[in-house]
Amino acid sequence: MEHLLSPPVSPRDPLMWADFQALCDLGGRLAGSASEAAALAFARKRLAAVPGAKVRDDPVDYPGWRCRAAQLTSAMTGVALPCTPLLGTASAAGIVAEVLDLGLGRHEDFERHADRIRGRIVMVRHEYPFTSAHVHRRVKLSLAQQMGAVGFLIAHPERGVGAVSGSSGRNGGAGIPALGIGVEAADALRPLPDAHAGCRPAGARPGLGRGQRAYRRPPAWRKRHG
Repeated sequence: MEHLLSPPVSPRDPLMWADFQALCDLGGRLAGSASEAAALAFARKRLAAVPGAKVRDDPVDYPGWRCRAAQLTSAMTGVALPCTPLLGTASAAGIVAEVLDLGLGRHEDFERHADRIRGRIVMVRHEYPFTSAHVHRRVKLSLAQQMGAVGFLIAHPERGVGAVSGSSGRNGGAGIPALGIGVEAADALRPLPDAHAGCRPAGARPGLGRGQRAYRRPPAWRKRHG
């Protein structure tokens, strides 16, 4: 089978960059949110403008999850720290435990502190994903869970950016509370050797959702069966 496609658009194309920025300006586009609906409407409109293209919507089932509240508080100071629950994270009625800072949170970091992880909240750093040495947040979360941590914090390494966001990859299985935080929150927890934090991604509710994806079929697309 042979697919003949129109030439790819260069990443330097100003219109493609404008579309990318417009999608980013619509927000996080979480499934079921107003920003997702706005992004889908934008995509339909832009795809429909392609000469000769046909646009269709395909419904997509996915494991649904909703968090009604999330809170991270320093038990030493009582200060509430900004946080974002990783999508699908396990819920908790409230956990208070010592925070163990494992730096980047590579395999060797976990192995070096293996005897200290159980019963603590593990804190690691987010990494730039497009490098050969990158370790994904889900790998770090899995290591923390396997080694007995009661909670997981992943901090953004740059100031002024805010909390790390993304999925926990739990998909309804066993898990521990997992929150993204900013570097400022990490700094607030790190200086104290016996820093404790209360981790409360409370009221997380699983379910089944249905989303949509918009596609276009280019007029130059042809199939040959041989």
